[in-house]
Amino acid sequence: MLIENYKCILEYQEFFIRVKMTNGILDINGFNLELNEMTKDDLIVTGIIDSIDFEKFKEEGTINEKNKNRNVQK
Repeated sequence: MLIENYKCILEYQEFFIRVKMTNGILDINGFNLELNEMTKDDLIVTGIIDSIDFEKFKEEGTINEKNKNRNVQK
């Protein structure tokens, strides 16, 4: 999975990765997750991705809404 224009990695474990984006927080859940390539703007996540959640910021930088995509397989 390619993630573009991320700000920082908030949490990284082999079953969970949390990434701060410009407009929210991206949560990736799965198994054997790894950050294989990282540049200033992009990162590549590999492994078995089970679900992806996105929490969008309000204007003040707080969480406003949550969009979920479940059962994503690589």
